Amino acid sequence: MRKLFNLTLAVGLVAVLASCEKEEKPYTLPDPGPAKLDKVNMGPDYSKVIFYNLNTQTATVKSLGDWDLAFDATTKGIHALMNGGKGVQIAAMGDTTFEQAYDISKANWKWDPTTFNLDSTAIGEWSSEDYLVTGEVYLLDRSEKANEEQYKKLKLISVSDEAYVLRCSNLDGSDDFYFTVTKDPQFNFIYLHLDKGVLADFEPPKDQWDFMFVRYRYVYYDMQPIVPYEVNGVILNPNKVEVADSRTIAFEDMDIDSAMNLDYTNRRDFIGWDWKFYDFDAEAYVTDIKRVFVIKSHTDLYFKLRFIDFYDESGVKGAPSFELQRL
Repeated sequence: MRKLFNLTLAVGLVAVLASCEKEEKPYTLPDPGPAKLDKVNMGPDYSKVIFYNLNTQTATVKSLGDWDLAFDATTKGIHALMNGGKGVQIAAMGDTTFEQAYDISKANWKWDPTTFNLDSTAIGEWSSEDYLVTGEVYLLDRSEKANEEQYKKLKLISVSDEAYVLRCSNLDGSDDFYFTVTKDPQFNFIYLHLDKGVLADFEPPKDQWDFMFVRYRYVYYDMQPIVPYEVNGVILNPNKVEVADSRTIAFEDMDIDSAMNLDYTNRRDFIGWDWKFYDFDAEAYVTDIKRVFVIKSHTDLYFKLRFIDFYDESGVKGAPSFELQRL
């Protein structure tokens, strides 16, 4: 009889406790609201880099000329990108003797891939995954300098979970110094200017932006000779951001169901620069307003976007305007 009483009491307590629990309600996103027209200004010479956050629809503006190299900031990172947008190019000299003189005319200049893939950079595998460095000497052409400091010698001395250590000098050995580029995994890259030093916060933390407007180098490998060409366009944040596009679904008709049927990619230059083209008859850039992009943001929200114009109110180029809306 006592066992039956205890069982009845236990069941009753469970029922009472269950009735006291708050019922969980699914989180519902606020209504997307109407589409918004936004714009940024890279400058007529495209000298600004603009990082854009879709969630907050805010921009962070930096100067393109403020960096030469960008280093993978992840703990196990070993790669570096060059600033192709300001003409930087790199040549591996096949030698480890930093103190010797190198002939610029013998440099085989290389460029990073347009896709920004870290597994095929111009610098290449200057370190193994277990941090065994090759010690190879590189020449950097900072063509925007156009003076005696246009060229630099560079050598990776060491890399670890914490930092890169590099040696750098002018070609004649003057201004010989060492850089320590400290990694910080909250960023995608840590940036370095060979005159100004390390720029620890050039780009926002990787969870605070989705794409950037930037001038970069596009290489026409199908032309003879190969033609490296500076373009201006949109590059994705490599941290979780994906994109798809459509020319068959109008911006107004693109909804979340349509967006789910698109093919997404994390290729960084997928949006790129060809959402506009130069009309030689009109002598002006024309945007492709029928091309609709759907971007999966770094917070897994979906936004549709199309470019409207490439000029500001005064008719000056380098000021993209675009329409966007969360789906």
